[in-house]
Amino acid sequence: MPGIDDGESCLGMDSRDKFGADDKREWGTCSSPLVAEGKLIINPGGKDASLVALDPKTGKDIWKTPGKPASYGSFMGATFGGKQKIVGCDFDSLGGWDAKTGKRLWRLAREYDSKFNVPTPIRVGERLLVALENNGTRVDQFNANVEIDPKPVAKHRDLSLDSHMLVVVGDRVFGIWSRLFCLNLKSGLNEVWDSDDRAFGKYVASVASDNRVLAITLKGELILLDPQAAKFDLISRLKVFPDEAGLYSHPAFVETRMYVRGSSSLVCGVEG
Repeated sequence: MPGIDDGESCLGMDSRDKFGADDKREWGTCSSPLVAEGKLIINPGGKDASLVALDPKTGKDIWKTPGKPASYGSFMGATFGGKQKIVGCDFDSLGGWDAKTGKRLWRLAREYDSKFNVPTPIRVGERLLVALENNGTRVDQFNANVEIDPKPVAKHRDLSLDSHMLVVVGDRVFGIWSRLFCLNLKSGLNEVWDSDDRAFGKYVASVASDNRVLAITLKGELILLDPQAAKFDLISRLKVFPDEAGLYSHPAFVETRMYVRGSSSLVCGVEG
């Protein structure tokens, strides 16, 4: 790229090589970049550059923060206490960083070991909704110094996602772990209902609107349900891949079209 010194820029380079990440990655680099405070945030997981901010126009370093190797999850950006924060997991903890300077503000160690740390935290008001493998789902709050309180406001032990995301509709939380759980945010993550439908195992890719939740299963089945119902209310289901064994891709939406990628083909659905 004209005008860019590759010795100072991350453009066109492997970010792990550039920032000295040398840990073994069984599943490679899985997290998505994040734009916060006008900076492009990546998490190469180097000893001196666990988290890095780049100029999105040039790829040049703005700041680097030392720390642990990277997890497999993506980070989120949100304003807490009047300042933009970056929140997510490194190898062994949940953390918050100042988006302007990269300074780490707090650290929350996991109670039980986990090696995936894929789900991105979700902001619910001034609190965080967090799900981690072997550690259940919890709601965390911040103290007066805008540091995380180690004691959760609420916790649900059985919903322990390892490689997919929760979805939130109003005051309800939906997630899969051997079954589909519907939890109530306002009542301490108490169960509203659950479902042991044969399609729900260890993984789904889910999306939600105000009045629908769409779950895409490992077997390539679309399941549409009513998130406001008092019990599991199946609206419809459709098998889009007849012989799919492991559909891990998240769907993509373009206007009224939905694209779902299977192991060997791509399906496009049009809103009818």
